[in-house]
Amino acid sequence: MHGKRYLIALFCGLGLAAAQQTDPGTTVIGRPFEPAALKQYLALTDAQVRALQQLQDDHRQAERKVYEQIREKDMQLQQLLRAGSSDAFAIGQLMVEINNLRRQLPISREPFRAPALAVLTEPQQAKLSDLTEALRIAPAGHQAVDLNLIDSPQRDEVWIQPYPMPRVDGAEILPFPAREQ
Repeated sequence: MHGKRYLIALFCGLGLAAAQQTDPGTTVIGRPFEPAALKQYLALTDAQVRALQQLQDDHRQAERKVYEQIREKDMQLQQLLRAGSSDAFAIGQLMVEINNLRRQLPISREPFRAPALAVLTEPQQAKLSDLTEALRIAPAGHQAVDLNLIDSPQRDEVWIQPYPMPRVDGAEILPFPAREQ
């Protein structure tokens, strides 16, 4: 049961890390991000993968621009405050501008969806509904595995689990110090 949760957490972590990379060659947890399973399932070409990754980079760049604007406005605000400014209008205006910029985040992925779909062929697009359905029922599948109703899908990679930990002199070695209760 812990193995499934670990795998789900790792998958989510990889997805978040991949969403933050700045170029297709950037490594994610020690290796380049490569959507190998999706590439195989949809029979994507290397050119299609690069095009999709470029669209992801474009989305991240759009968000980065907003964050940079927030940082610039915040630096201006801090400069005014450090200088002891009593210009309530200027301070308030900067606070409103920062708030308005924050409301733009996260940048919608929707404008990037149509160009991403345009990268795919019609048969590849048709397979997306199966992936949507798989994501919809994934929680039920994980719960069925946890309750031993079905077996977990086999993976090619070997994952080293931290448990069970070895015992020394009859006491279990804990990976982290035990917390005081």
